[in-house]
Amino acid sequence: MLRERGEMTGYEWKPEYELGDVTIDTQHRQLLELANLVLEACARGRDERVIWKTFSALHHYTSTHFDDEEKMLAAAGSPLLEEQRRQHVALTAELKQLWTASRLNLLQDVMESLSSWLASRLIPHMMQADREARWGHLGGEAEAGKDRTAA
Repeated sequence: MLRERGEMTGYEWKPEYELGDVTIDTQHRQLLELANLVLEACARGRDERVIWKTFSALHHYTSTHFDDEEKMLAAAGSPLLEEQRRQHVALTAELKQLWTASRLNLLQDVMESLSSWLASRLIPHMMQADREARWGHLGGEAEAGKDRTAA
């Protein structure tokens, strides 16, 4: 949920976002932190080059994260891999569209759009599709929040 951090608006990591996989949970946290940096840069009226570079880093890291997730699902033989890929393609295209808008100097629109995308698309994807993919490929035996990778 959107919150105020000092003078900054952003999204706070919540325990319910955790899937119980240290790698994926760490990457999800990093995605929110990068998005928060973009929101902060826009809110504070930073130089456009700073905003573009920060947004570019968010876009790149999102793609890297999705690739890592898909590799993990493929290695596990998950039947949900193709659905995850479809969702990742859609999410990446949406983020790219937001990044393009930032390049067109529509910073207020970018803040509102990125915030909306986080709340309505990325966070629900993390909490629903990623959780289903994570626990679905484990046969539904694991408990949410329990890290099976540490064993």
